[in-house]
Amino acid sequence: MEIKWLKKALKNIEDIAEYIALDNIDYAKTEVAKIKHSINLLKETPSLGKSGRVTGTRELITGNYIIPYRVKGNEIQIIRVFHTSQNPTKKW
Repeated sequence: MEIKWLKKALKNIEDIAEYIALDNIDYAKTEVAKIKHSINLLKETPSLGKSGRVTGTRELITGNYIIPYRVKGNEIQIIRVFHTSQNPTKKW
């Protein structure tokens, strides 16, 4: 299966990296790498996440992050990336 990052998810991961980098650029790189590693695990096990709050989605939890995604055909679409301290929207 292939991973496809939707625009909002790419923006989320950039914002996360920029925010963490304000304090520690190396830690920002490490956190982003962990998130991407977890997402890449979905290639082999797309059902790894739990059923999502939004119909037709699943949610991967990694560290302090919630990553809603959906499987469409041979593609895993990464919808968003949220820190657990945020209140995720009801619609992605």
